[in-house]
Amino acid sequence: MENLRLNISFKNDHIVLPVRYKHLIQGWIYSNFSEDGFGKFIHDEGYSCEGRKYKMFVFSDLLGELEIHDGLAIFKKKVRLEIASCSEEFIKLIYKNLLSKQSITLDHQILDIDRVSISNEIPYFEGERDFLLASISPITAYRMKDSRFEYYAPGSKEFEEICLQNLERKNSALYKQGTVEFSIKEVLKSKKRIVYFKNTFYVAYRCVLKVRADHRAIHLIMNTGLSSKGSAGLGMVKLLHE
Repeated sequence: MENLRLNISFKNDHIVLPVRYKHLIQGWIYSNFSEDGFGKFIHDEGYSCEGRKYKMFVFSDLLGELEIHDGLAIFKKKVRLEIASCSEEFIKLIYKNLLSKQSITLDHQILDIDRVSISNEIPYFEGERDFLLASISPITAYRMKDSRFEYYAPGSKEFEEICLQNLERKNSALYKQGTVEFSIKEVLKSKKRIVYFKNTFYVAYRCVLKVRADHRAIHLIMNTGLSSKGSAGLGMVKLLHE
């Protein structure tokens, strides 16, 4: 199991994008793949379990100093973006494309590439371990109830259950066998956010969590996000060291 993460830094000192920019990043990610073969599989099909499809990738918010004004996200210093996937091919195709370019374009805004690197987050280990995770894009956990979404905050038993169920389904979709071990031991920080993706909004949380997980679970969390909507840029986390 590879734990590959793509790190992209941009040179610009001033970037202006719509506040609802996540679909722009997703669209750019898909643009790195051909319309057939692997690209068609990732965009149209994905990995299936119990009638649900999982794209098995996740991306962060644009990470940098941010101001919101009149529906615009204004980044006044250099920003960076992280992308992760359970597919080594997925990450390496984007990496190869970026090496041949000097910039990417989001909503007519040109972002000049400063540096691109790939990191391997977690070496293999046996059993379970404790991890300190901080979200670098908000985490959403919800269920459908009476024809509407019911959202749950970190610290509730429902939040933990939904995160675990999501991991179990992703595990079944990707590996078809085996189990995952995951529990939340402590919520150290939590702040509510409303996140828009295209025409839909999600209640989500920026948080710091102390969790206990086996290697398969932490591999899925780091590469596909915690809970739902990883391919829409929700639920990406980084490791903190106590």
